[in-house]
This record gives sequence, C-alpha cells and structure tokens, in this order.
Amino acid sequence: RTWRQAYDDAKSYETRLQSIMANASAMINELDKLFLDNATIPVSDGRAARPETEREEVDRLGSPSFESVGKLFSTPNVEQVIPPPEEEETPILAGPWATGVAIKGNYSSRPALILPARRDKAGMLAGAQDDASASDKENELWREALVLVVDGLELTYSNCKQIVAAVAPAEVRAEG
Repeated sequence: RTWRQAYDDAKSYETRLQSIMANASAMINELDKLFLDNATIPVSDGRAARPETEREEVDRLGSPSFESVGKLFSTPNVEQVIPPPEEEETPILAGPWATGVAIKGNYSSRPALILPARRDKAGMLAGAQDDASASDKENELWREALVLVVDGLELTYSNCKQIVAAVAPAEVRAEG
C-alpha cells in the first residue's frame, strides 16, 4: 500500500472519530437543552391526526367571497390536519419518557456512538511504501501528510472516548 493509500485510510479513520464526537456532542446538547431547561416536547400517541372539518375551515378562512375564490385557485388545495383533542394537551416531558420508558440508555446505546477499534501509530504506518508512479517529492509529501494525521489520532481518539462517555451522565441528569 502506498503512502497516499495509508493517508486516505488514516484520514477516513479520523473523519469517523470526528463524526462520532459530533453525534455524541449533539446528543448531550439535546439532553441538556430539552430536559434541564424544562422544555416541553409534543408527544403523539401514534394515531393519525383528523382532517379539518368544513366549520373549522370556515372559521379559519372566513366566509366564501370573490377574494377567497381567487386564493383557492392561487394556492394548492392541501387538506389542513388538526391533531385530535387528546393530543392538544400533551404532558410535559420530565423524567421518564411520556411512554413510561426510561431515558437512560436511549441515547448512549445508539450505534452512532460505537467507537471503532483503537489504532496505533505504528500499525497505521506499517506497510506503507513509495508509489512507483509518483515522484520522490510526491511520496515525501504523502509520507509527511500521513505522519501529521496519525500524530493527532491518539488525542482525537481520547477526546472521542471522553465525549461518548459523557452521554450516559447526561441521560442520568435528564431523568433526575
């Protein structure tokens, strides 16, 4: 495998770690924002919303007139959907989900937070060699680029591990 291929492999690994960190950070922010700020979350029982009745449509749009006919033809006729009355008074989400399922484990067990196997510097550099079709200067540049990326991977992996580990405590805070 060439220096460039090894670089592409290391860069792909780094990108995967950065993606995991971004997902974990977003989950922590979501948990902290939604639950620590006592935000309300609309909860649906899964039933389809009911279509708007003619009376509700007249109340919303007003009585038919020449102006309203023009509006009818100028905009697409989309059926207005209103949630059932039971859904209009949704509970505030605090502690367990409104469904009764605990919050703990719902975020931290997601596949987006599974860390790849830790890869060491020696293993990533092993087997890389000059590309016969590239110049000496190109090979040198790819080798230097690979070393730069690989040198930062240990810190990136450590940071990723810490951020992923912080998701579970955020779940505990959210349930409290």
